[in-house]
Amino acid sequence: MAIRIDSNGLYLEGRQIPLYSGTVHYWRHAPEAWRTILERVKELGFELISIPIPWGLHESGPGIFDFGEKNPQKGLSKFLDLCHELELSVIVRPGPIVDEDMPYGGFPLRVIRNPAIWAQTSTGAPAISFHYAIPVAIPSYASEKLMQEIGKFLDQLMPILTPRQFPDGPIVLCQVNKETAFMGRMQAYDLDYSPESIALYRRFLAEKYGSIEALNEIYGGKYLSVSEILPPKSCDAVVQRDLVLYLDWVEYKEYLIRRFHTRLSQMFQERGITVPLSIDGPAVFSTPIDTLELQKTVDTPLLGMEIDPHPANYQGLARSVRYLAGTSRLPYVSRFGSGHSWFTPHVNSPAEEEFSILCAVMHGMTAVDFHMLAEGDRWVGAPIQRTGEFRKEYADLFRRLSEFFTQFKIWDSKKNARTLVLISCGLEKYHSAYSTMNYAYLGLLRIPKVFSEVMSSLGFQTEPMHQSILEEGSWIQEACRYLENAQVEYNLANTHLMLDELTKYDMAFVPTADFMDPKEQEKLLEFAGRGGHLVFGPALPTLDEQMKPASVLGGAIQVPGTQIRESGKITFLPSFDLGKDLISPDMPNVVLLDNPNLRLTIRGGSSILVFLANPTNTIQRSMMISSWPLRGVWNAPGETQTGTVTAEVAPFTVQVWEVLK
Repeated sequence: MAIRIDSNGLYLEGRQIPLYSGTVHYWRHAPEAWRTILERVKELGFELISIPIPWGLHESGPGIFDFGEKNPQKGLSKFLDLCHELELSVIVRPGPIVDEDMPYGGFPLRVIRNPAIWAQTSTGAPAISFHYAIPVAIPSYASEKLMQEIGKFLDQLMPILTPRQFPDGPIVLCQVNKETAFMGRMQAYDLDYSPESIALYRRFLAEKYGSIEALNEIYGGKYLSVSEILPPKSCDAVVQRDLVLYLDWVEYKEYLIRRFHTRLSQMFQERGITVPLSIDGPAVFSTPIDTLELQKTVDTPLLGMEIDPHPANYQGLARSVRYLAGTSRLPYVSRFGSGHSWFTPHVNSPAEEEFSILCAVMHGMTAVDFHMLAEGDRWVGAPIQRTGEFRKEYADLFRRLSEFFTQFKIWDSKKNARTLVLISCGLEKYHSAYSTMNYAYLGLLRIPKVFSEVMSSLGFQTEPMHQSILEEGSWIQEACRYLENAQVEYNLANTHLMLDELTKYDMAFVPTADFMDPKEQEKLLEFAGRGGHLVFGPALPTLDEQMKPASVLGGAIQVPGTQIRESGKITFLPSFDLGKDLISPDMPNVVLLDNPNLRLTIRGGSSILVFLANPTNTIQRSMMISSWPLRGVWNAPGETQTGTVTAEVAPFTVQVWEVLK
């Protein structure tokens, strides 16, 4: 293939282009302004832009399309040709969902009003998204009518896109869809109960179990066929064995997402798309989006994440990027908020944007698309105004960032992280399954959360509901805090991570409860056998995910403490109060701090850079202890300093220091 993607970005016939782009809405600018805006984009240091292509913009009626023949602002082919002339590469995003503050998420109104396309709630009503100016019916990923309509749109669009692919045109990447998970409605029993989805659910069960006899054995049922099985509408489990039905429903939702995006990808490729495909998703770390399984099923090298940053949510930003770094070949933020929609009460200042961008880089972001570069009729706070003039403070920031990234070859560097925290796929499915449908938006009504929670009474020794990464005080959250306090940088992934990827780390932390997939346990033991240090807790699993007896880890260690296993170690850690001796002297960062309010990471490549962040609203001071000479290159003194360096970091600021070997 003329284009390939690796951990450093895009390569076009061997020439590297960092995956460093920004979004431009061609249809929100007059055609006579396109050249000026694109020239401004290049002046900011970008060689690559992304363009959403809203289906509902170009279709005015059934089979009636306008790609610039009537309205020049819809002139997609002319815009792409101008990009090619100006030597700008392009990521195209044809949807079908594009969002972009478009009515109906970018769908034509006639499509979204068709009942055959709707996802349904358990009551049979259309599932509605409230993310738009008016309520919008969410499309069903199981709807064949939806796939037919998408095919008709692609048949009109692809004659414009396919001849403009690299090397004959500017298109180098094609993003499949947006809002990967049901337009944000991800609760287990929220949707999809449409007839086609229920039929697909039954097919999923038939494929998983192979026979009705095998299913009955697991479920403890007396079904004559899968057609008798009804999808659950809330969790009514009475004993542990009952859980399997509800866990299967959660697993089906993951399957539904994978199947839909696999079919979309095939539709693109069957119509002539030859450039690599990417997928975009929200900032979630667990079901219904299984990042690793989705990448394998769709066969895409690139699965991005959407992040809308705010300095006050440093922890959420760091967690999202750590997860990308642990699960992706190329940690790609496919939509990094730059500016805000016109109805947002707060627009980040240039200083706040600087803080968020550098925090993302320090925790592992290596590829990014900034949303947006040019303001439109519904977007403010971007570096380029609608007139084509720069918004000076924002433009200056992007110029400085481009120069900084280029000077230190950020895209060729990697964050130093030898420790991994694994999110348990089984526990996250349980957390989703053991819930009830919340028809009222209780958060908006200010009703206490306790009234929407389901209390477990299934007799587990360790309550699985409390071990989700979403639960404050869970073992996995304590593991993250433990590492941060010890100044050990880490990545996040989930337990579906392949063994070859797992063994790239020296240490792995995994939350456990009474049940766990035996194959995952075997993989973790193999990690320890190959020299890794496995730390798990708070429980020793004794059941598999079908609630049958299975204790693989229990065969290696039975009581809290540490056991040697071949060339590695296994630690059973019920509480982090017992974890004093886990961190070996070589694990913390080689540059140390004496202020726990600051965060420090190191990126290594042709240059070694030390990132020092202050995520608090007060000035923080610290001694940096380094055996290397350091020189400030961003927000820090430029003279060379050795030994112990005194750092004073302003609120919501990142300093960057270069290591002088």
